[in-house]
Amino acid sequence: KWRYTMLITPDFSTDRPFDKEMLKQDKLIVAYLSKEEMNSFLKEYNIDTIVMHTLSEPDPIIANTATQNVRYTFSIVDILNFHSPDQSHDRIGLYLDKHRLIIVDIEDKDQSTKTAICKSLEDTSIENMDFGKILYHFFYTLIQPHNQIYGKLQRKIETLDNMILKNETPQGFSSEIMTINHELLELEDYYDQLVDVIEVLADNENGLLQDQNLHFLRNLSNRIERYSNNNDLLRNYLTQVRDAYDSLINLNLNKTMQTFTTITVIFSPLTLIAGWYGMNFKYMPELSHRFGYLYVIFISLVVVTGIVYIMKKKKLL
Repeated sequence: KWRYTMLITPDFSTDRPFDKEMLKQDKLIVAYLSKEEMNSFLKEYNIDTIVMHTLSEPDPIIANTATQNVRYTFSIVDILNFHSPDQSHDRIGLYLDKHRLIIVDIEDKDQSTKTAICKSLEDTSIENMDFGKILYHFFYTLIQPHNQIYGKLQRKIETLDNMILKNETPQGFSSEIMTINHELLELEDYYDQLVDVIEVLADNENGLLQDQNLHFLRNLSNRIERYSNNNDLLRNYLTQVRDAYDSLINLNLNKTMQTFTTITVIFSPLTLIAGWYGMNFKYMPELSHRFGYLYVIFISLVVVTGIVYIMKKKKLL
């Protein structure tokens, strides 16, 4: 009943070479093909040209949405590579008809998507093999690292929050917030497009999947929506941290401005005194007085002391 092309043999050991004739057989086939191999198959099998066009030049507007008719379901899926240091994206085409489930390698540099397909076949018993179960295990494998990624991001945000509480925000703190926010937005987009694709598959309007296994896909869609909700909680937490950081910056700025204001208030009278006696009029008795200099010093000290006393009394210092 089952044949595996390109991907794996029934004993899950070795790949088979690409064979267009095998894809034409009326047996259930799972295949992992390059874009060139898929286009070759589509031409001979007379599939809609839109599929070939989408594979050749994936349009960001229609990417990650499923095209469905009575003969097949096709979608392009962007896959967030959790294990990559920069969390790069892989891209695959997903083609499903009555006898074939074909994964098209559009961009899979580290072969992580092919590994996920192999694992999904290993997790599905041959006796109960069905495209719906394979797709369930495939998408489940893709989202498996969620808890690890969620915990990692949560700890990062908590660390930032503790820095704010201790008023120990280092240089580049704002950049770290923006980086985490970017990662959360990427996760949000990733989960949204997975839910869209899986819901189309679970609706099964063209009847390509067995009804008794559709609940696996629906449960998976609900799980991804919960992950998306968790992601929203982290984004809200990050927003609170960013607001607290802005408040801390404003507080520190206010303290700085208060210090400058205090210095200005203290030295303004001294500036007035210096300006007053700097006019050098001919008949200013203090200028020729023996103790005039000491009088100015005394007056300045009294003024500064009085201002400091008043500001401390009003708790401005």
